[in-house]
Amino acid sequence: MCNNNPQLINTVINMPIWREMALSFLEKSLRPIPNESNKIDWKENLSQNKERLAEHISAFANEQGGGWLVFGIDDSGNVKGINTDDSKLIIDKLGNIARNKVSPPVSLDHTIVKYEDEHLLIIYIPESNHKPVYIRGEGLEASFIRTAGQTRRVSDFELRELVKIGDNNFFEDRFATKGLKIEEAIDLLEVDVYYRLLRKKKPQDLELIKEELIDDNILVDLQDGIAITNLGALVLAKDKKRFGEIKKKQVRVIVYDGTNRVSAIKETGGIRGYAVGFEGLIRYILENIPSKEVIKTLREVEREYPEDALRELAANALIHQDFTVRGASPMIEIFDDRIEITNPGSPLIDPLRFLDYPPKSRNEKLAALMKKFSICEERGSGIDRVVQATENFRLPGPLIKRGEDYTRVTLFAHKELNQMTREEKIRSCYWHACLRHESNMMTDNASIRERFDIKRTNHAIASRIISDTLNEGLIKVADLTSNSKRDIKYVPYWAVNEHVEEGSKQLG
Repeated sequence: MCNNNPQLINTVINMPIWREMALSFLEKSLRPIPNESNKIDWKENLSQNKERLAEHISAFANEQGGGWLVFGIDDSGNVKGINTDDSKLIIDKLGNIARNKVSPPVSLDHTIVKYEDEHLLIIYIPESNHKPVYIRGEGLEASFIRTAGQTRRVSDFELRELVKIGDNNFFEDRFATKGLKIEEAIDLLEVDVYYRLLRKKKPQDLELIKEELIDDNILVDLQDGIAITNLGALVLAKDKKRFGEIKKKQVRVIVYDGTNRVSAIKETGGIRGYAVGFEGLIRYILENIPSKEVIKTLREVEREYPEDALRELAANALIHQDFTVRGASPMIEIFDDRIEITNPGSPLIDPLRFLDYPPKSRNEKLAALMKKFSICEERGSGIDRVVQATENFRLPGPLIKRGEDYTRVTLFAHKELNQMTREEKIRSCYWHACLRHESNMMTDNASIRERFDIKRTNHAIASRIISDTLNEGLIKVADLTSNSKRDIKYVPYWAVNEHVEEGSKQLG
């Protein structure tokens, strides 16, 4: 029987804010079939293998959002419970390992919960702001991560990405300038716009303003005065040129005459912070893309490209850039037939999975603040909105290119179906299948006809597009029971197993 010690069961007196999330992940890992995940690892009791415990701490500290070790559950997922003395021993031992066996050290938290009439000890390993976390004395190569519910050593590529993420975290927190009075700090930032973006009334009291800016990691109160962080300068600067390394992170917009880079007719670089200058950036882009006047009930301007897509992609370029790539900044290039939006840093996930894959961000604080300002989705790519907008405008699907140290998304101007290349049709078909899958729908001949504005009598044209996309391996057949080829259902290549499993459940 577990000892019900109120001093150890701190959930009653001082409930950690992460407790409910941990319980949710625990429940999902035990039901309906016990299965450990990247966020949670069960243990019946404490292992004597200090090295393996250090590896688990390293892996969870390198995991986005951190993770939990749960003691009192055996390897089969049976809830056994744990007593007070063992809990105290585990807390002490893991605390020592987190301080002395990994670098940089990790601060753990813990709680004891009652689950199925047994007490479980949950150890929380938070995500480290300073990645990678590795085994002390063994170098960065001894960094660990969680994949498929297991702890394993990183590959060379994964280590490089962890280092980049760590460098980006340092970048956000570094000081753009310091030793200021609060009045001087406020004078360098667009504080009025900050409150307007938050839809809040600006306080009259400077101390209240200072406290709110500190809470958002824009300012830091030091002994020798106020410091403005790189994050604060990036989003709120009146003039980025007044801040050291931030001045190189301007957004460049270049307008070309024609379809190549031979003749640039306009070029500008925004000096204001990303958040306060975002609307001006979008306005400038819209003013420099082709448009036509349409007469409906009122005269309206119809632009070549959807504004929603441009907003999403411009915000993504700012938020997901890799600040460790020197001499590079986000760039938007406008050609006669396309718009290319480029940011420094290779994407952290496969570009083909942008629409469905859980997003990853190099710059957590920047993403969170831009989300708070309603400029973007936190951590998300918004690519579903981009794809939907291109479909609504009958544009070819976006092209996403992964470079060695950059990510480039290209939006193409409208083309009639007979003007599209085979590759453009295939890419458009693939993104269409992804978009429908995320809306719990499958792709078929009818949906492809609607996507490309093909008449019903020309269903063979839609069939050819589907066939070409199948041959490229980008979509798969999801339903083989149809008697008509036109009624066969398709899903993206990565979703076919989901539909096979669902079909098996229905047949069973």
